[in-house]
Amino acid sequence: EDLIDALANAQTTVNFPATDIGDRLKVLSRVIKSHTDRGVERDVFSVSQGGYDTHSNNLASIEILFQELNEALLAFKDEMVEQNEWDNVVLVSASDFARTLTPNSKNGADHAWGGNYFAIGGALNGTRIFGEYPHDLTDDGPLVIGRGRTLPTLSWDSVWHGVAEWFGITAEDDLDTVIPNRQEFEHELLFRGDLFE
Repeated sequence: EDLIDALANAQTTVNFPATDIGDRLKVLSRVIKSHTDRGVERDVFSVSQGGYDTHSNNLASIEILFQELNEALLAFKDEMVEQNEWDNVVLVSASDFARTLTPNSKNGADHAWGGNYFAIGGALNGTRIFGEYPHDLTDDGPLVIGRGRTLPTLSWDSVWHGVAEWFGITAEDDLDTVIPNRQEFEHELLFRGDLFE
């Protein structure tokens, strides 16, 4: 009941696209707007957009998904600016697996390993790329392991390390609890100062 009451008082001012991801980010925006009524200082949310497991007709599907995601993220950003929360929000994309760079027999993409992630938020020191882009995408390339599958050059734990510090988790024991594999990637951890202004 408390959440229902808080959301009733938290309406968005920006028009969100009428798509699944647009609807999800609109609800998320309302929940963020209700943080004072809910009595919380910090929240963590998970929002998903399905449809990326494209084993056939990859280009047609991915073009629509990217367009929907782009429009929804733009509305979310605009709403966070309207709420004066943009500097207090970071959105990090994630995927449980990447896609092959070469198509299969049905013009689709199969499961792979190294992929791309992105983050948006007002406090981020943006427009930078971390990790190493594979300069040779042929099967002879040092990061390519066959069929367009690439090795990752920066661990997921590295990104989350900097985000966790920004979130206020700074004690070593606490960081080890939140990011249990971080010790395996000590040489490539990103810190708050690497990601945020």
